[in-house]
Amino acid sequence: MNPEWCSRCRGDDDRAFSGVREIGVQGRDPKQDQLDRLCKQLGIPSVPVGVGSSFPSHVFEAAARQCGVSARSMPQIGQALAKKAGLEWTADCDSGDTLVGGRHSVTQAGLDVISQAVAGLLPRR
Repeated sequence: MNPEWCSRCRGDDDRAFSGVREIGVQGRDPKQDQLDRLCKQLGIPSVPVGVGSSFPSHVFEAAARQCGVSARSMPQIGQALAKKAGLEWTADCDSGDTLVGGRHSVTQAGLDVISQAVAGLLPRR
């Protein structure tokens, strides 16, 4: 299955805004735009990007639960979602060996991969 094709067919085609962007929609924070898109895909209320531009862990947990993957940390959830969807989880998708706020974190590139994975794995809402 091609997740990009499926997302277009289902009407979730955000290709104009996919990938890491420097400027958000109408001047908004691009991280917030990405998080809003993921929340919409999951059918959960949108939440603000956290302090230090961190992504809320409960959104990742919802994605893991709804897509049927088992993992503990946010980067592990992202990697599991990508693998299940047939996408690549590269070194730029998470903080790797660098701790952010005492833990590993998912980057904007990683959140984009997660959104693509969720679009391919979940039925249209």
